[in-house]
Amino acid sequence: MEELPIDGSDMIAKRIEQVLRVQHGHKQLDKDKALSKMLQQFDRWKKASDLPGDTAEKAAQLFKTINTAFSSVR
Repeated sequence: MEELPIDGSDMIAKRIEQVLRVQHGHKQLDKDKALSKMLQQFDRWKKASDLPGDTAEKAAQLFKTINTAFSSVR
């Protein structure tokens, strides 16, 4: 992330494309290939402990927040 330019965009793909053009001579990000690589990585995660960093804890907090919000809707 520290190598990506800060251009005011929250679109990471645009920031990656800029690095690929400037530093590596590519015309654009091959989003299909990138997604395929990401899915290959995701398929390796079989249990919560396989997830990177604090992803499992953040997901648990997200679901807790969602459940709390929807429990008051009834």
